[in-house]
Parts: sequence; C-alpha cells; structure tokens
Amino acid sequence: MFTSPIITADDHVPGPEQAAEAAEAAAAQGKFWAMYELLLRPSSSLDLNSLVGYAERIDLDTGRFISEVTSNAYAARMERDVREGVRNGVNATPKFYVDGTRLDGHLPLEGLMTAVRVAVGQAGSGIPRGHPPATTARPR
Repeated sequence: MFTSPIITADDHVPGPEQAAEAAEAAAAQGKFWAMYELLLRPSSSLDLNSLVGYAERIDLDTGRFISEVTSNAYAARMERDVREGVRNGVNATPKFYVDGTRLDGHLPLEGLMTAVRVAVGQAGSGIPRGHPPATTARPR
C-alpha cells in the first residue's frame, strides 16, 4: 500500500497543516510529487495565495484545489495517518520500513540498500518475513 509522505513542521512555522492539505489535494489530481517539490523549496511560502500559485504552476484544477484546501477536505485522514504513525513508533522523519521492520535513526543509503538486499534474499529462504538480521537496523 502506498501512502504519501507526511509533511510536518513545527508549530511556529506558518501554514504546515494547510501545506499538507495542499499536498493531499495535489495528490488527488495526480500531482503530489510536483507539489511536494514546490513546498519543500527553502523559499516556499505556505500562505493560501502561494499555495494557489503552486497549484497553477503544476496545472491543477485550481477551483477544486482551493475548495479542498480551504474546507480541510483531507484533515480527518491526515489526523488518522498521524495517529497511526505514532502507534507504530513513527515520531520523526525520515522513518523507513523494509519488509515490515522499522529502521530507526540515521541510516546511510548503503545501510538502507543492505536492508533491502537482505529482505529480497530472504524472500524464498524460509526465514520469516519482517526479521532481517539485527545488524541492518540501527538504534536511535
């Protein structure tokens, strides 16, 4: 199952919830990654006018976009996603899961690739899924 990354920000940053709504509204029109790239630029503003400008830039149906963002159309689902993440120990990003195993802490690319290789190698080995060797997961 694919779920889009959760976009979060500290409470003192203006508009993180609205930016998350914007990302979800863009996803509903098949443009999540294009919006994601715009939202995460250092110079990005998160006010509604800026978000609408980003929507126009990536050719979204702006009427639909504005309606969904201003009505908080995705708020309940985003709140459920956050609660589910907390229940599963996701208290920060990035957080990686490989074959059901959570990999905590800073994980260099090679460490992530090793975890994937181990999981792929175990696929037909009779080793229970979700249990790569402990050396692939790094404690926080």
